[in-house]
Amino acid sequence: MLQIHHRTDAEVLAEYGALVIRAIDGAPTEIEDVDRASDLIDELLERRANIGVLVIVEHGSPAPTPECMRHMRRRSQPRAERLVVGFAMLGLGFWAKAALHLTQVAVQAMNMSMFAGTELRPVVEGMSRELVGLDPATILALCEQLRAELAAARSQRPPGASSTGD
Repeated sequence: MLQIHHRTDAEVLAEYGALVIRAIDGAPTEIEDVDRASDLIDELLERRANIGVLVIVEHGSPAPTPECMRHMRRRSQPRAERLVVGFAMLGLGFWAKAALHLTQVAVQAMNMSMFAGTELRPVVEGMSRELVGLDPATILALCEQLRAELAAARSQRPPGASSTGD
């Protein structure tokens, strides 16, 4: 069963079995977001040898600050070998390529299995080959549900309003 741990109109943090899912639709990634996800990851690793972390980023979402990226590496490094990580940077053109490159460079130094791309399906399928028991069809359906909920929330935002409510 999908368990939601945090939700705003522009992001959601959820857990499904041995998988942490963070879907982002316009929200900036702040240090508190990294800590929230890292705490959930630590909690799951107390019960499991390995887990997956899937981050879905919709087109145009802002990149984390360099400070936030450093914090992410510090929090991830001690358990990197126990993680299978997937990043789906959903979009086209320069934004998607730049976001994908930034992610690959940031994660490359850590010793973890990583799948990244601009489409969700290949990322989930790659992760499912590494994590026993991860059913790609189920994960894709859950991700599409979360994405649809975030898209609906985005459509309710007034034009020009930020995703953080500022």
